[in-house]
Amino acid sequence: MLDKKLYDAVMKVYLSSLMVHFVSKTEDYPLHKFSEQVYTESFEFVHKIAERLSDLNNPIDSSGLETLKTDLYESLGDLLNVVNESIGNDEPTLGTDNLLR
Repeated sequence: MLDKKLYDAVMKVYLSSLMVHFVSKTEDYPLHKFSEQVYTESFEFVHKIAERLSDLNNPIDSSGLETLKTDLYESLGDLLNVVNESIGNDEPTLGTDNLLR
């Protein structure tokens, strides 16, 4: 299916550009700014593809909404646990406790 191939290709660009953006800030500022544009635009594009496929009753993920909702809630719970652990930790952190307040 061409739409799935397009989705996969754009998603790969999105994830790659996001990682480049995170790493390049202090090493290559022009690349940092460029990667920001790439991940922003590729996210918008991949979002449109996925929603269009859902509109056509052919969702990009066939595992079902209930499974996806469960995955989302579990990952949010995992995130909450990590944040709570970080806040209560006496070790130096990246400041996630301050970022989240």
